[in-house]
Amino acid sequence: MKAWSDFLKEAPGSNNQPGEVMVAFLNRYMCPATGLRYKLVMEGQAIEGEVDEAHAGVRLKPVTTQPIEAYVWSRDRQDFKRLQPDVQPVLRQRTLARFASDTVLVKVQLQPHKDEDTLTHKPRSSEPTPAPPPGPSPTDNQGVLVQQKRNERNEPVAFISRPVPAQITLAQLQGICPKADAQHLQAIADELNSDLGKYKLDTPVRRAHFFGQIKQEAGDKLDAVQESLDYNPAGLKGTFGYYAKNPAEAEQDGRINGLIKKLEWKVINGQRQPVERQYKGVIKPADQEAIANKAYGPKPGLAEALGNNKDVRGDGWKYRGRGLKQLTGKGNYDDFDTDYKKYWGQEKDFLARPELVQLMPDMVRSAVWFWLRKECWKQADKDSGKGAVSDEVIDAITRIVNAGEIRKHQAGQYPNDEGKNPVLKRRSNVKLAFRYFT
Repeated sequence: MKAWSDFLKEAPGSNNQPGEVMVAFLNRYMCPATGLRYKLVMEGQAIEGEVDEAHAGVRLKPVTTQPIEAYVWSRDRQDFKRLQPDVQPVLRQRTLARFASDTVLVKVQLQPHKDEDTLTHKPRSSEPTPAPPPGPSPTDNQGVLVQQKRNERNEPVAFISRPVPAQITLAQLQGICPKADAQHLQAIADELNSDLGKYKLDTPVRRAHFFGQIKQEAGDKLDAVQESLDYNPAGLKGTFGYYAKNPAEAEQDGRINGLIKKLEWKVINGQRQPVERQYKGVIKPADQEAIANKAYGPKPGLAEALGNNKDVRGDGWKYRGRGLKQLTGKGNYDDFDTDYKKYWGQEKDFLARPELVQLMPDMVRSAVWFWLRKECWKQADKDSGKGAVSDEVIDAITRIVNAGEIRKHQAGQYPNDEGKNPVLKRRSNVKLAFRYFT
């Protein structure tokens, strides 16, 4: 007989009767719950037995679709306890029902007692047991707490803390960014998995904070590898200090939406006639190059902080945000270029070819570089051992990534709406990532 895990792979019957049913009794490790007594009641007949290594599942061939009752023996009650839900046979389809138990049967082999054991046994010393020699011990459990559950006797059942997975998996990233392309996510995972220790992404809390932040920077699909400056006038004035001070230029450079008129030809009363239609659209696209050069330069202020030329416009557009972290500004591109050989053993001229930052693998490496250079991982470690990530630590890293967002949030300039408040969105992103990494 095949194992319970292969039961559904068998071809279903082609008649109009219910398909076969298998009821599997497993332990918490999804292995046969050996030694467990069971009883199944099918169509008024009772079937009793005991689970062993070779028979974790019981195959049944019902004639009707009447629900099948399942019971297991309870030592406390000294009687069978009914399990829920009942097993429901389905016409022309196999049904697999799995019931998991918290208990695990441990086999102990006893050795016969020998008289010489008693004769040679030394009485227990009355002296206290010496303390073990000091040695290194982990300072935290890397963000994963021991889970506590209770069995049917209300006794705690401890699950050992899971070790941190050696790799970031595609399934984890798809949970965090479900709209993203799977091949793109796999490429990101492959690059990071090349050296998670060096990248300081070797614990759940570090990974959660890293991906929560870059999801806000690069978008839900992690594909905004080049900054979009497609703002309308209101967006420009609310985002950039330059346009807040120069509102007339926001109207000049920003995207203008409105009603667009279009002639369409229709046949009316047998004659082809023009009909004017109106629809919402872009009347004037945003001048993104002008926006970048004004927002990120040219006079002291943001241009100086970003390392852009303070006197001549051009660096703002050339060194606009790129990569998963949206690396922005000539100074950051220059620093990334300087440190690149130290981390990856190669030389690249990102000042001459800033477009490289939006390509693999450098779109990922630029985010890793920022994470390491700004020591964001040290802030993330403050959440280790808590079993959760905190708003306080998330905001501390957001302050490193985009201090302006924190200032506006604290000043009440954002609505209390996750969709319109980037600080709240970053918190949500990090908490979602933590769930998938733990």
